[in-house]
Amino acid sequence: MDLLPELFADLAIRSATPLSLPEHRQIEFFTRKRALPTAEDTPRPRELGQVASACTTFLLLQAAVTAHEPAHEGRTTWDIYKALPRSRGDERIVSEIFRILRIIRQVALNPRGEVVADGGLLRLIGPVADTLLALNITFTGVRLLESAVAYWFGAARGPYSPAYVEAMLLSYYGDIINEIKRFSDEGISPYQFRDPLQLNRHLRLDCDTVRARLDGEVCHLDIAPPYRNTARFPIDVFVVIRDVLYIIPAEALTDATIAVAELPRWRARLGEDGTLPVSFRSRFVHEPTPPDLKW
Repeated sequence: MDLLPELFADLAIRSATPLSLPEHRQIEFFTRKRALPTAEDTPRPRELGQVASACTTFLLLQAAVTAHEPAHEGRTTWDIYKALPRSRGDERIVSEIFRILRIIRQVALNPRGEVVADGGLLRLIGPVADTLLALNITFTGVRLLESAVAYWFGAARGPYSPAYVEAMLLSYYGDIINEIKRFSDEGISPYQFRDPLQLNRHLRLDCDTVRARLDGEVCHLDIAPPYRNTARFPIDVFVVIRDVLYIIPAEALTDATIAVAELPRWRARLGEDGTLPVSFRSRFVHEPTPPDLKW
């Protein structure tokens, strides 16, 4: 199934830059009673759009992870996967996301590959070299793969610590694995990661009004008991301690406390001027302090 034309068509649809493509408008010299014969208008198959989108995501991810590695030129995608860096937690997760997306790309762009939508399931199977690649994944799983990559790209420019990004990717990855019904490539089954925090990726409640108090080796955060239920209140605590900003997920707390030794894991990554990105301004809305009244 050759999806390259679909990818090329999507480029014009998705591009944020106005493209200078040919404009076609009708001009008539005489009245024509019969229209030229054209093919019937058929709806775009759902699986084509999602698979093409996943292929685009893989190509972007491949470009990102190989940008500073000229040694990858000429290598197969499987060799690239095996050589990906895995020194950090987020790198290990991204390498496995790369591996899953790779099957979609290799099968979809292979003329001998088969892509079939079966209800809510996407079935992909096709030979690559001496290996039969296969993946059965739900449409939700495909969407989560793309979402995880988009989150990882955005996190590189954000203030969240590597530990926070890893926790968020773990949450994505766990849900992705649950959407996979069949998996086969040159290796073994997809890697299973332990997710100790179980971060809520669906909703985060940003709070910058929590007060902190250090008591020996423990940091106490002023969070009222009703709000310590992380299932109901998945709070991200933005708190300054000794002139350092930390973004601490509630899932990392124990009864509103955290060991002082654990704080560096959640230290925010700020700009050179020590500020959060401008996009965070709208997240924290406070009543302005009224100026002193002069009578």
